Amino acid sequence: MIIAADIVLPLSREPIVDGAVAIEGDRIQAVGPRQEVLAASASRRVLDFGHAIVMPGLVNLHTHLEYTDMGPLNESRPFLSWIQGLVAASRKFSREDWSRSAKRGVRLLLEAGITCVGDIVTFGPGLEVALEAGLRGISYVEAVGLRGNDPHEQVADVEQRLRWAQTLAEGKNLKIGLSPHSVYTLSSKVLEELGRLANERQLPLAIHLAETQAECQLVGAGEGELAEALRRIGGHDLVSSRGRGISPVEHIWRSGLLDQKTLAVHCVHLSEADVALLSDAKADVVLCPWSNRLLQVGDAPTLRLWQERVRLGVGTDSLASNFGFDLFSEMRLLRSLCQRQAAVGSGAMPVPSARDLVQLATLAGAEILGLGGDIGSLEPGKYADIAVVRAPGLAIGDPYEYLVAQAVRSDILCTIIGGNITYLASKHGG
Repeated sequence: MIIAADIVLPLSREPIVDGAVAIEGDRIQAVGPRQEVLAASASRRVLDFGHAIVMPGLVNLHTHLEYTDMGPLNESRPFLSWIQGLVAASRKFSREDWSRSAKRGVRLLLEAGITCVGDIVTFGPGLEVALEAGLRGISYVEAVGLRGNDPHEQVADVEQRLRWAQTLAEGKNLKIGLSPHSVYTLSSKVLEELGRLANERQLPLAIHLAETQAECQLVGAGEGELAEALRRIGGHDLVSSRGRGISPVEHIWRSGLLDQKTLAVHCVHLSEADVALLSDAKADVVLCPWSNRLLQVGDAPTLRLWQERVRLGVGTDSLASNFGFDLFSEMRLLRSLCQRQAAVGSGAMPVPSARDLVQLATLAGAEILGLGGDIGSLEPGKYADIAVVRAPGLAIGDPYEYLVAQAVRSDILCTIIGGNITYLASKHGG
């Protein structure tokens, strides 16, 4: 099969005007000018998308596919009331409900050009559905709500779920990781035990971190609205001990959960020391700007993280806290945040370019998930994970700028994973 369009965006080299990508099996065989690729593969089926951009499949570094039917969230809500409502609503869901919700989430991802995810699996069906769809990435088995004084029985349950997940995913596109949910849903002892477990098994980690000011108040002094909510439902060691006098970032570092395997999610409330600690630990950060905005938690210090060379990716979070799986909108908001942060900073503060932002949602995300050698750019030998984006009237110019400034998820014309078409807009179905 050959995919052709006005622009091919390999990322690893300059854009190709009137280009094409040849696919053999599940891999890319050739990338180049249309006529050269067609001449070398004359007998193959050609899908010519005309006014479009062929680019690597998008990488959504933070999702909760199981929570798809809890959204979309189309209006701003305070974080604490939102999460309390989410917990209450989730108690009414059966396993079949979670499975149906995850299936819809996968369909929406594919319609948005997303081929690779860092997905949090809370109940189980999210992994089953993502494997069935052939999504690539990491499914992180979540540990949540474990606050007892004796963590061993609770951690043993997590180990059992990890074994189930690893058996199910063996030989498939998804790797298995571990997701301690957060410092406020897990006791300090459980965090430490999970840190040991992750280190022993060399598991990739994902943790919601420094998302709210209330989280910082809890860890720092055992105070604030989050501490009060925890006290009402049975307490937390951070409340009873009046905090640790440190930040959430330092707390997970002391717990053995912050290193080069760690994907820190959100990271809105960071001090200069926190940024330095993330950088020194070689941890990765996934930015979820629209989810942060809709839940009124603030904006991550994106430009500071960028300047300190913390490796960054981009995610949407679940539809319970976002209006859609639109990574183009996330890129657009990230650029706006960086421009605003640069304007109030001291001295010259260069912001990420459009190309940099597209790379966050493709190759950088793939590298964070340990897949940079296989996906994230269009190169011979890599998996044929591809997104085709409508670009009306685009003849020449900067395709990166077009994607960041104008594209939306509904512009996706085709999504391909491992050479298989997983979504094709109806007018291209023939």
